[in-house]
Amino acid sequence: MVEIKTNCILWHAPSVPKCSQLYILDYWRVHSPDCFHCKLQVEPETFDALINQIEEDPTFYSNSNCPQLPVHLQLSIFLFHAGHYSNAASPEGAAQWAGISVGAVEKCTDHVIIALLSHHDKVIHLPEADEKEDLKNYMAKQACPEWHGGYLLADGLNILFFQCPGLYGDAWFDKDGEYSIDCQVCVSMLYVRATL
Repeated sequence: MVEIKTNCILWHAPSVPKCSQLYILDYWRVHSPDCFHCKLQVEPETFDALINQIEEDPTFYSNSNCPQLPVHLQLSIFLFHAGHYSNAASPEGAAQWAGISVGAVEKCTDHVIIALLSHHDKVIHLPEADEKEDLKNYMAKQACPEWHGGYLLADGLNILFFQCPGLYGDAWFDKDGEYSIDCQVCVSMLYVRATL
């Protein structure tokens, strides 16, 4: 009983093995751009354009005795982390994929977000009017006509109903014991352009 009360950890878990898959990206960039896109959610040309914009940002350089990862690896880790969902989107999932620690994933994510935000007007472009209409038509065809306007939204928004809806009422009852709808949206990358 004393041991249980005085120890925070009773059994030490074995360390989680990690094996970096970052080296595969160089192969995929040349021989399988579809696989590259699947992991990072951008084309190799867009990735290169992003690197050119952010590589000189001061957030990637410090006077520490422990140097940071190269900018292209930090961007790769960020894009993998940001471009996935469920368990793969967790820092732990990204850490296992990249072969680094969870803290390193969080630092890479912070550095890249700071760099992208400081270059916001150069690296973030919304679709033109004709591209926007094409995306709306694509979403209506892929999902349903009601999704025609939902081509660019945020994921994870939980919208509570004030009472049980009349149509399919119990279908809206969630795990928290409330009636709600989740905003689950896929942002279409149909027209991502490398115009940086």
